[in-house]
Amino acid sequence: FLPGSFDRPPRNPAEKINSGYKAWEWLLYLYGMAPETLFCILPTPYWTNLCHLVRGMRLMQQYHIP
Repeated sequence: FLPGSFDRPPRNPAEKINSGYKAWEWLLYLYGMAPETLFCILPTPYWTNLCHLVRGMRLMQQYHIP
């Protein structure tokens, strides 16, 4: 699921790590793609904490909190 504010695919972070990277692209990587990408890379406790962080941030950024 990608919100409507992300109107185009993100650029490669390896090419633009220090120059010209927009904040919404970092948000997309951290809160949108990091849990899937880091699933087999991070140890289970760290991956679980990352998922809790992402879920909490997504809840706080909603217009209506359920």
